[in-house]
Amino acid sequence: MGAKAVAWITGKIKECSRHGGCHPAHSPPPLTGRIFANTADSACLLGMRKRSLVFQPIAELKEQTDFEHRIPKEQWWLKLRPILKILAKYNIELDTSEKAHLEHVTRKRISLESNI
Repeated sequence: MGAKAVAWITGKIKECSRHGGCHPAHSPPPLTGRIFANTADSACLLGMRKRSLVFQPIAELKEQTDFEHRIPKEQWWLKLRPILKILAKYNIELDTSEKAHLEHVTRKRISLESNI
């Protein structure tokens, strides 16, 4: 994790240490000794997302955070509570039925009947 962070920061320094802000590596202007980190992805947090290490911009994290309660807006771990109760051998009713809208099936059936 540390090596990935160092690789990211050195790449970002090379990308943004040119005059006039962040530029792609294919057209490097002369170096001036200044760093222009003026893009949204210049301030990131390294974290786990779906079993992989991802650099997530702070601006995105701000949108996903409930600052008043200091928790994320989407609490994915709450979906695991029924599974935990099953594993703990609680006597609970678990609704496993699938609820779906069958509009496409009824429309297809009506169109087939009208063609006959």
